[in-house]
Amino acid sequence: MNQAPSIKTVADPIGETTLRIMSEAARYNRWIGQLIQPYLGTRILEVGAGIANMTQWLLPGKYVVASDPDPAYLAVLREAMRAHPNVAVRSLKLPRVAPAWATEKLDTAVLLNILEHVEEDVESLENLGKILAPPARVVIFVPAIPRLYGSLDRALGHYRPGQFEPTQQRGEVNPGFHPLGCGYVAQTTSGGGSGSTLFG
Repeated sequence: MNQAPSIKTVADPIGETTLRIMSEAARYNRWIGQLIQPYLGTRILEVGAGIANMTQWLLPGKYVVASDPDPAYLAVLREAMRAHPNVAVRSLKLPRVAPAWATEKLDTAVLLNILEHVEEDVESLENLGKILAPPARVVIFVPAIPRLYGSLDRALGHYRPGQFEPTQQRGEVNPGFHPLGCGYVAQTTSGGGSGSTLFG
C-alpha cells in the first residue's frame, strides 16, 4: 500500500506519530495480519483503523468496515482505501455502538491495540457483541505486561496497565463471551509483550 495521505488536523498528535512510525513496520503488520487471519469471518468491523496500517491485511476475500472516531483519520482511510470496493469507512466511537450497525451483518470485530484506549472496555465489548451476526467473534490484541506501563502509555491515553489478563477475565464473566483462544504473541529481550484474545 502507498504511504497514507497527510493528516491536516488530528485530535491525538502523539498517537498520530506512533501510527506513522508503525506504518513503516511492514513485516510486523503483515505478521499480525497473518496471525489473526484464521480467526476472521468474511464481514469484518475494524475498530480504530487509524491510517489503515492493518486494514490491508484484513482484506483478502473479505468485506471490511474500517472505523475510527477521528474525522482526520476517516479522511485518510477513505483516500487509502478508495481502490478497494470491498472496504467501507464509517465513524465509530466506543463504547457506543448503535443498533443500526447490525444491518451490516458483520460477523467479526477486530480491535488491534485499541481496547486499552477505551475506559469503558466491558461496555464496549458487550455492545459490539450485540451487533455481530453469528457465528460472531471478537479478535483483540492488547498490551500484556502490567509492569511495563509507563510514560508512553500515559501519553497515548492507555487506561489500564497490562490489558491481557483482565481482558480474558472480562470475557469469562460476561454473558455471551466465551474465550476461544488466548496467548502471548510477542516477547522481547526487555520483557515486553502483547496478548491476543479471541472471543466467540
